[in-house]
Amino acid sequence: MTLRSPLRSYNPEQLLVTALSVAFVAYIVIRSRFVAMTIDEVATIFNHATRGVWDMVTYQKDATPNNHVFHTLCLNFTTWFLGIHQVTARIPVLLGGILYLWAARRISGMHDRAEMRLFTLFVLLGNHFVIEFFSLARGYGLASACMLASICGVLQYLRTPTQKALMGSAFMAFLAVWSNFTLLNFYLPYTVLMLLVVAQQQSGGSLFRHWALVAAGTGLTALVTVKPVLAMRAADEFRFWQSSGFLDDTLRPFVRAALSEPLLEYVPWLMALVVVFCTVAWAYAMGVWIKKYARFDGFTFVSALFLGAICYNLLQNAILGVPFLDARTSLFFYPLLALLLMSAAHWIWEKKPLAARTYMVIVAGFVVVNFYQKANFTRQTEWWFDNGTFMVIEYLEQLYYAEKRTAPITLDTSWPMQNSYNFHIKDSTPRLDNHIQLPPWHSGREYPRDTEFYVSEGYEDIEKLKDQYELVLTAPYNPIYLFQRKKAQ
Repeated sequence: MTLRSPLRSYNPEQLLVTALSVAFVAYIVIRSRFVAMTIDEVATIFNHATRGVWDMVTYQKDATPNNHVFHTLCLNFTTWFLGIHQVTARIPVLLGGILYLWAARRISGMHDRAEMRLFTLFVLLGNHFVIEFFSLARGYGLASACMLASICGVLQYLRTPTQKALMGSAFMAFLAVWSNFTLLNFYLPYTVLMLLVVAQQQSGGSLFRHWALVAAGTGLTALVTVKPVLAMRAADEFRFWQSSGFLDDTLRPFVRAALSEPLLEYVPWLMALVVVFCTVAWAYAMGVWIKKYARFDGFTFVSALFLGAICYNLLQNAILGVPFLDARTSLFFYPLLALLLMSAAHWIWEKKPLAARTYMVIVAGFVVVNFYQKANFTRQTEWWFDNGTFMVIEYLEQLYYAEKRTAPITLDTSWPMQNSYNFHIKDSTPRLDNHIQLPPWHSGREYPRDTEFYVSEGYEDIEKLKDQYELVLTAPYNPIYLFQRKKAQ
């Protein structure tokens, strides 16, 4: 009997997509284990996920927007059921990463050409800054995943306008907002556009039934957001300060966060390229939409949604004075940009296939090279000062055993780093406070310090501590410094 290799039943595209999917999931899972917990993740676990369900949902006692409601509810369950550990705390966002991958594969599979399918998958999965949030216990990654799944439902509805596709899209859009209220920037233009899409796809009784589904989703979203938003407003959690503008407050920080170190000098050029590309793409999409007698297809819908989200953000700032989004709160803009890149490839292919192939190779090549340069298993971009936690703990653990100590090593940290060290030494499993002892939480302490070791993210501490301490360890890639008290002469 001749044995047949199972690989023969797969074509090269299927093998590549499967390998990419497995690598994506493995990457975010490994990062969830080896990236240290950050200041805001720890605050989410202990300040928000430990509260009662009603309080989590309504912000009754604490209006701090760190509580990304749906994510916090999931986090409450996983830590209660599996215990407090960095991986168990990150299970909800890991599942969000898998949902994001599923939606990306479904959207890419809607194309007829293999080149377009692979290009779509590469650009959706290739932004490392976005991918980082599928390994961090915050609501940003989960919200972006639900948003992409909602858009996937819209694209399916435009192909086959079934009630099931509409319900799935509306529900995922609701979960996106519930995961992070920043996604209201996406949800409001999404709702308006969905009413228009339903009107073009349905008539008679079906029209009103499908409109009712959109209205039900909007009503549910309003129901769960109105009380928390009012609580945040009453607590002055919407900060009314001077804004520099969308380009400087949102686009520039996001582009910087998404780029690897060698490419940072090109930030202004890439910003200009993004602005020019989007402007041309939106103008072309408007022309296509008009030629089709104001009927949406998948590509014009994505274009209108992206533009609508940005316009809403601008209006929100102009009317309410709400500051523009920063790098992490603007994550949801990237999948919309990626889908616009996909749409442009489709439009170019209709005119000049060779030009479309050239365009896709250039864009996908840039994405792959940047991802390769930025990829790592130990660091994250947004809370950079927590990247050295494991390195410092490992150094002190080795010192404890090498010197055969019996008393814990005393360690203090600058205040932004305390949450991470407290979690990994005092709160997670296994605990390390028999070997390393931390002082009670503090917002600031005077020099000189009174512990044997002190870790800081500030270079200025080298000068301030030089008389009593010496520098013994510097974390690579980030300015993180470990000092040890000098021994008496």
